[in-house]
Amino acid sequence: KYLEFQGYEIFRGSGQTDKESLIRDIAECDAMILRTAKMDEEVLENGKKLRIVARHGAGYDNLDVKAAKKRGIITTYSPDTTALSVAETTITLLLMLAKKVKRMETELRKDNFSYKFSHKGMDVSGKTLGIIGLGAIGVKVANAAVHLGMDVYGYDPFISVDAAWNLSRSIHHINDLNVIY
Repeated sequence: KYLEFQGYEIFRGSGQTDKESLIRDIAECDAMILRTAKMDEEVLENGKKLRIVARHGAGYDNLDVKAAKKRGIITTYSPDTTALSVAETTITLLLMLAKKVKRMETELRKDNFSYKFSHKGMDVSGKTLGIIGLGAIGVKVANAAVHLGMDVYGYDPFISVDAAWNLSRSIHHINDLNVIY
């Protein structure tokens, strides 16, 4: 039996769906990829055929894992799929703050905008960045910051072996949060 993915447009879009639609759609599913919709006990009880829910992203913040387990539904997630995107967004915002970049709406149309750069911004090279948590995202942010010439301090008392292997040797691994503060 093959799976026909009918919700492709929803998945490609914002991922938002109303609860009634989710309850209706889940009744026909053997498997489901969950993005941002909230799948609570009420929704799961309508998934009579449902055998697995794959959370597209890190963690189960919008999936009631206990309710799924009670119904024999397997749950899984993909922690590294969004790590690069979040890390890139973090670096982008860091640079925008340093350069004092502001979004300016034009007078012609509200959806037409440009960016205003301030000459009063600073360079990030040579600055110090403290990162609390060196998981998939923290490691990517730390390494990118090193490539930008920053002095990076990282704190994570539970760093995994994989994260440690991927961490730049230039990052100062510290065991005391007060060093960052």
